[in-house]
Formats: sequence, C-alpha cells, structure tokens
Amino acid sequence: MKKNTITDLKEVTTNNANNCPELLNDGIGCDAKAEGNIEDARRVHPFIIALKDEHEEVRIAAAITLGEIGDTRAVEPLIAVFNDKDDIYEAALCAAAWALGKIGDARAVEPLIGALKNEHKIVRKLAAKALVKMYRDGNLNEHSKRRILAEGIISTEDSGQAS
Repeated sequence: MKKNTITDLKEVTTNNANNCPELLNDGIGCDAKAEGNIEDARRVHPFIIALKDEHEEVRIAAAITLGEIGDTRAVEPLIAVFNDKDDIYEAALCAAAWALGKIGDARAVEPLIGALKNEHKIVRKLAAKALVKMYRDGNLNEHSKRRILAEGIISTEDSGQAS
C-alpha cells in the first residue's frame, strides 16, 4: 500500500481514533485514522471518493469517518459498498455497516437487512448491531421499524412495543 495515500487521508480527516468500531479495533485500518473530532460536513465529498480507493485501508478509514461525520449525503455511497461485487473484503463491509448504523438513515435498513445474509459472520454481526442501533435511536419510520422487527434481531419486548 502507498503510505502517502494514508498520510493524505489523515491530513483531510480529524477523526477520533478512539471511536473506531470495536470489531474493527484490531488494527485493521484503524491506524489510518487521525486524532480529533469531525464536525465539518464540507469534508464529506473526499471521503465519499475514498470509498472507491484501491486500498482497503483507505476505504475502511473513509467509511468510519463518514459514519463519524454523520452526514446523510454519505448514505447512498456507503450502501454502494454492499453492492460492489468486487469488494470482497469483510473489513470494508463492516466499516460501511457500522457507518450506516451510526448515521441512522432509513435508506440503509434494506441493505443492512441484506447484509444479515453475508457469508462473513462479522459482517452479519455488525449489520445486526447497526439495525438495532438505528431502531433504538428512534429516528426510523414505522415501515423500517417493522422490517427490523421482522428479522428477529430485536424482540418486541426490547423494542418497547406491546405484543
């Protein structure tokens, strides 16, 4: 991997390395994140472009950073990561799932439900965690909530709804 690519990405982001998703915090791509906190949504575009970088570590760092920024303009490009049949690396899919859960946009519900059938257990686990987080955050419409409940990853009792 080109070291300059990661260095360039670090210069663009001010993301907090401590916020790396727990399942990715085994060193896979997390070293590509810089210190600080991102609040400037104007930085979204370079990370959207970085989702298509040839280096997996860059794609992971970009997805994590987009999740931290939380701008809904990143939702469709993050969903595209699941649709990219050439991206077979589970770490990039995990980062995208985590980011979609962090952003919490209803457009991510169906792709995350689809990821529950991914061949990689860790992708399935992070997709489920993202869906539960989105449900519990309460920002979803009723249809999206019903879809999540239908998958059985959260019980009716846990959801706060009566049976």
